[in-house]
Amino acid sequence: MAKTRLKCRSRRSAAAVVEVGKLPADSHHTVRQDGDEVVIKYRSALWPLDVAEWAALEGHASDKAAARVMARLRDETSVRRNRCKARLCRPAPRAEPYVFYRRR
Repeated sequence: MAKTRLKCRSRRSAAAVVEVGKLPADSHHTVRQDGDEVVIKYRSALWPLDVAEWAALEGHASDKAAARVMARLRDETSVRRNRCKARLCRPAPRAEPYVFYRRR
């Protein structure tokens, strides 16, 4: 499971983000406080984007801190996407060409 960190304005702000970000019965998308930072664990990249955007809109994190999280996620997902494309787009082994004969 991947994780990222969001720098908040204060410990109180980080606690507010963690309180709102707790999802009951979801072990794949979690938030926890580490001082004035929030550690976000996720499977879907939309979760940390939502947390970072909400924290910035509510004033718990600066716009720069939220943008750092978003940029990090963009870079991670583009690397993953490129790896998948590289695996999927490998050319298939060349088969012998089919030869069609005409009946006379």
